[in-house]
Amino acid sequence: MDEKRRYHRMKIEIPMNYRIPPEDNFNITTTLDISGTGIAFTSNTELKIGWEVFMHLLLSEEQEIELRAEVVWVKETLPEYDEEKPAIFRIGVRILEPIQFDEKQFIKFYTKHLGDMFKGE
Repeated sequence: MDEKRRYHRMKIEIPMNYRIPPEDNFNITTTLDISGTGIAFTSNTELKIGWEVFMHLLLSEEQEIELRAEVVWVKETLPEYDEEKPAIFRIGVRILEPIQFDEKQFIKFYTKHLGDMFKGE
């Protein structure tokens, strides 16, 4: 499959939580990587492709953003050291729309960290 990305994918761990409507409970995790249009994260629960996800990302101590996204891929990863632990799932989502003006904040955060990453090369 020939996939063309519009944005560079950046490996970065950002504290986040998410919920699947109509559930009200949030699940806590961290991102694995981000791009300008999507996010990958881990979950103890298998999500299904096409599900809508509401996410909160903590970009800094002062800045949290809310995003609405759609699950576009799911990969199961087996526990490395303990066979009795539940499987962990890697989840990829495509950002559908920001809540309020959060998309600008997310892109600003993304481009700042992307620039920092390339300065270090």
